[in-house]
Amino acid sequence: MKAAFRGFPRIGGRTGAAALAFLWVIWTPALNFRPADLGGTDSRYDLAAPLDRKQWDRERSRLRRTILSAAGLHPMLPRGPVRAAIAGTIPRAGYSIDRVWIETLPGFALGGNLYRPGRPGPHPAVLLAHGHFDDGRLEDTDDVSDPRLAANLALRGYVVFSYDMPGYNDTAQIPHEWGGAREQLWNFTPLGLQLFNSIRALDWLTSLKFVDRSRVAMTGASGGGTQTFLLAAVDDRIRLSAPVCMVSAHFQGGDVCENAPNLRLDANNPMFAAAAAPRPQLWISATGDWTKENPAYEFPWMRRVYELYRAEAQVRNAHFRAGHNYNRQSREALYAFLREKFGAIGNDQEREVAVPRKEELRVISDVRRNDAALEALFQTWRRLVQKQVKSLSSGVELRDLLSAATALRWPAKAEAVGRGNGLSIIGDDVTVPAELHEGRGDPVLLVHPGGAAEAAGRIAALRDSGRTVLAIDPFPSREDRRRRNSKQEFFLTFHRSDHARAIQEILVAARWLSERGRVRIVAEGEAGPWAVIAAAIAPEPVRVVADAGVFRDEDYVKHFFVPGLQRAGGMETARRILGRRWTATD
Repeated sequence: MKAAFRGFPRIGGRTGAAALAFLWVIWTPALNFRPADLGGTDSRYDLAAPLDRKQWDRERSRLRRTILSAAGLHPMLPRGPVRAAIAGTIPRAGYSIDRVWIETLPGFALGGNLYRPGRPGPHPAVLLAHGHFDDGRLEDTDDVSDPRLAANLALRGYVVFSYDMPGYNDTAQIPHEWGGAREQLWNFTPLGLQLFNSIRALDWLTSLKFVDRSRVAMTGASGGGTQTFLLAAVDDRIRLSAPVCMVSAHFQGGDVCENAPNLRLDANNPMFAAAAAPRPQLWISATGDWTKENPAYEFPWMRRVYELYRAEAQVRNAHFRAGHNYNRQSREALYAFLREKFGAIGNDQEREVAVPRKEELRVISDVRRNDAALEALFQTWRRLVQKQVKSLSSGVELRDLLSAATALRWPAKAEAVGRGNGLSIIGDDVTVPAELHEGRGDPVLLVHPGGAAEAAGRIAALRDSGRTVLAIDPFPSREDRRRRNSKQEFFLTFHRSDHARAIQEILVAARWLSERGRVRIVAEGEAGPWAVIAAAIAPEPVRVVADAGVFRDEDYVKHFFVPGLQRAGGMETARRILGRRWTATD
């Protein structure tokens, strides 16, 4: 962030502080992607071109970490060989269709169909993710037909694995929509489960001896398009991606499997799709849905990202007059792109195929939802991540996990503006009101849940000792908290929780104060846990004096809700990081 203020004069006063805060918020090292209203899934994002390849490479790494962290997959959960079972095969002229189960997590089965060419391999492969259509992977209408797409790809020499979203068809043992604050503490969300299922589906597909692992593509429409660009962003084994009717700067996805806490604090779908550059990518868009502006707005920006790699020939947009779809015209655009990049048998026109009945394509005839299955899966997730956290021994690893899981970070830079004792500390995407009382020696950062006004006695005592004191007004005590519409859909995808915001503000204030010496944070009352987590995330040896208490899931939900905190081991991880640098108050 150092370049942000290079050449800017120091600005004083209330007007100057506001101007500087505005500049900080809109500036990023490479790109300006903040929505105009800082809203939610329907906000419109401004897309500014990256300045150079080095900056975009850093941005791409950040985006991958963002996706995996929001999904609860940083670090990645254990992955061994995939257990799979074929329940039967449907023979067809020139190809066959297997009915398949694969185990993605212990005790959890994902259903799908494997379409195999009738000739010897190795073959290129396609991972096919369906959208939120009534029949999922079995949908066969004029607008969408994954079975026709998969069959035509198999006739062209591709191995295709078409698999379920949770809650659909053979994977309906759990619902599609589920989860609340308890699950969000552990980063156990439909988005995370679905992304891990996709990773495991790819693990299995690339393990097949008749698959050419150097030519693996992924495609899907609508919610399947979201899965496509998310997996392509985090997994380089996807050598070609084709998200359909999904990449938009003014719609970010309206389903639980497309949104998770912290996913889009400073990102959006075009950014995630661009993280696959310079690998081949086809955007298929339509005049009748939220991708209607692709040719004029999102795709020219995407092309500029590919130009950084001199790979503009690797990205293409096919735009059709249609509604929300993956229809024959759109599918034929994919056939042409695959033929050009990977090779294929035949021309690009879709062949008529006999689609089996839905009952034939299903692995078993009837999957009943089991209310206990989701809870059992949640407990499996908890056990896996708890074992993973316990296996980490170094403070660096633990700090990285805590920062990633909660999307809280030590700012690269923090600036103070204002006059007299009254300051605004500005860093990352927050501005922190504060009082500064100059002294000598190492500084103290005082955090009171009611703000500096309610901490006057403690401030006076610290001043009498001669210490420099910075007392902040943390977010949960301020009026701007009350103006947040936290009831809006997927609020936590785009905004930090109140307590996470408080922690981030402590980190910003501590970062600025660290220029004056070794920081000691003194926190009162319910601000204690905020300060402890902030001190644990700080890469510098910050000391903290605070009571944090003992927390269980229900305590975190009611009193200290920070999505992802339990995924990182909660207060116990902070205790392991801080050691003797944490002193409990009397």
